[in-house]
Amino acid sequence: NGTLYLGSSTAANSYQGELYSLVLWNRALTPAETMQAQQWASDKFGQVSPVQQYGKLYIAAGDSQTSGYQSTSPFLDNYAYEIAVAQSIPMGCWMNLGQTSQQTGNLDTWAATAIDGIPALVGPSVNTVLSYLEYYNIRLLGNPAGLNLTYATNRKTAGFNKFVLATCSDSVDHPAGRATYLSSLASGYVAAGVDRLSALDMNANIGVVGSCTAATPTTYFQDGIHWTTAGQTEAYGVIGPDVVAVL
Repeated sequence: NGTLYLGSSTAANSYQGELYSLVLWNRALTPAETMQAQQWASDKFGQVSPVQQYGKLYIAAGDSQTSGYQSTSPFLDNYAYEIAVAQSIPMGCWMNLGQTSQQTGNLDTWAATAIDGIPALVGPSVNTVLSYLEYYNIRLLGNPAGLNLTYATNRKTAGFNKFVLATCSDSVDHPAGRATYLSSLASGYVAAGVDRLSALDMNANIGVVGSCTAATPTTYFQDGIHWTTAGQTEAYGVIGPDVVAVL
């Protein structure tokens, strides 16, 4: 619903190429459809698609912490982006699907049609790795660990090769049930198909209870829930090695 820019809206960085084709859709594409369009373009112009060249696809999914909610424009200071940069993952070979104000149940339902087709689309030669983080929006529900473990099982059933589940970080209103949640994850993640459980809850700056001290901006927290750029780097330091281990 806004102005279309090819390249950057800054004149000095504007588009400098030639257009061979322009394809328009009347709605936003799902991530799976975007991958399909990328494959179509590669086939049309006789090129090997990026994921086929690289042989790997990394997808980060989850809540607003994953998306980098209210982070520095243009929303690139999040742990998924830091993983992609550090590993030199080519464009077209990684996605950040973090969404704001969504619970795992909703994200699970959405994933069934939006991303579960990706492993079959890219084929068995591509190692598909999915990492997931969501706790704050489900923290008061009856069985938040069960929701996240079911999400993991469903993605592995859909064909994702590896699944990395991050535990949780602190917040100024952390619930009393956090310990039960972590215990349930620790005892159930292997059976649920989780390949790596990232102990975000153990990080001294953003994870342990009491690391988020206020609902106002601090070094690592923006608002008592979401992380600053420094907080995202802390998350990258925990989740990144687990993603790299299975990528």
